[in-house]
Amino acid sequence: MKVWTSGPNGAVDADVTNDTLSKNIFVNIGQTVSRSALLEEFTTVPCGFCPNATLISEYILNNVQNSILVGLHACFNTDAMTNNEAVELCQDLGNSSAPSGMVDRVLFEGEARPTFGINFDVSQNSVNPWFTRARDRTADGAPVNVDIKGNYNAVTRTIDIDVKSNFVDYPLPGDISVSLMIVEDSVTGGPAYNQRNFYNARAGHPFAGLGDPIVGYVHEHVLRQILPSTYGDATVIPSSLVINTDYTRNFNLSLNNSYDESQVYLVAVVAYRGPNLEEYEVLNAKEVKLTELFGVGISENGADRVSFEVYPNPSKDITNISFDLSDRENVAVSVRDITGKEVMSQDFGVMAQGNQRIAINVSALSNGIYFTTLQIGDKQVTRKITVNK
Repeated sequence: MKVWTSGPNGAVDADVTNDTLSKNIFVNIGQTVSRSALLEEFTTVPCGFCPNATLISEYILNNVQNSILVGLHACFNTDAMTNNEAVELCQDLGNSSAPSGMVDRVLFEGEARPTFGINFDVSQNSVNPWFTRARDRTADGAPVNVDIKGNYNAVTRTIDIDVKSNFVDYPLPGDISVSLMIVEDSVTGGPAYNQRNFYNARAGHPFAGLGDPIVGYVHEHVLRQILPSTYGDATVIPSSLVINTDYTRNFNLSLNNSYDESQVYLVAVVAYRGPNLEEYEVLNAKEVKLTELFGVGISENGADRVSFEVYPNPSKDITNISFDLSDRENVAVSVRDITGKEVMSQDFGVMAQGNQRIAINVSALSNGIYFTTLQIGDKQVTRKITVNK
C-alpha cells in the first residue's frame, strides 16, 4: 500500500522527497482449523523444583483439550536423557533455567524470550502462565491442518510415515518448516535417572516423603529425537503456497532398540523457524501414539492391541476403567506411584466377551500421578491417572 500527501495545510510543500509512505499489508481470508498447543518443558534430573512442574504439566494435559507436552532435558545442567536438539532449543530460545517452558514457541508480551518460568510452589495450577497460555492458544484457530499417516514394522522396528500439512488460509510470510519429534513415556533406569526433589520435606506436597533424589523416578514425555533436525525441513512448504493442497514430508527411520515401542509417541510440528525470537511460532502440531496410529499391538505375533479409557481423570474417589474384550479373558488391574511402587492391585478373574467396566477406589491414595496397568490375558497396557482431592 502507498500513501502520499501534497499541499499540506494549503501551503506549498517545501520537501517533496517525503511525500510518500509505503507499507506492506498482509490480508488473508480468515479461515482456521482446530489448534493443538505444544508445551515444551525444560527439565533435568538435577533440577529439584522440576517435580512440581510435572504436576502442572499433567494438569494442563488433563484440563486443556488438544494440548501436547514434550519434555526437553536441557537448560539446567544435563542428564542421561539430554540430546543435541534439546540443547539447541535451550541455547536459541531458552532462558537457561528449569523448570521453564515454551507454549508454541511464541514470544509472549512481557517476556524476554519464548521460554518463561512458573510459580514453583503454586497449588492452584490454573493460575500458572503455562496453563493460561496453553489454554488461550488452543482457543485460537490455526491456518494449517497437520496429519500423520503411515505404517510400522514391529519386527524390524521401522517407521515409515507421511506428515501432511494442508493450509486452509494464507500464513504470514516466513520460513515454515516440518519436523517430527520422537517422544517416549515412562522412562526410568539406574542412578542417572533418580530425580532431585526439593519437596521431600514439604508436608502435604504430593512429592513429600518420596526422597531426595527420588529413586526409580518415572520420566514422562521425554524428547528422544527431532527429525530431520531441530527446526525441521524448510523445503516442504513453498513460499507461495496453494490453499487446500497437501504438502507431504516422508519420514523413514528405525526406532532405537532402547526405546519402549509401546510408550513411543510421534509429534509432527509445522512451525516458523526464525531467525528472530518472535519468528519461531508453532502454527500447529499433531500427536499420535505409535500403537494407536497403526491399529495393532506392538508385538511380533500381531496380537490385538489392548485399549481402555479411564474416567474421571483426575479423580478423587472412584475411577472407572472401560474396555472391550474380544473373548473371555482373565482381567487384572494394578496401580503404581511415580516411583514405580505398587500401591494397589486387584484380579477380577475371567470376564465375558464384550464391553466391560470396572471401578477402582483411589480415595486412599495421596494426591499425585499414578500409573494404572490393565492386564487382559498375556497382554497389558498402562495409562496415567491423577489423584486430586
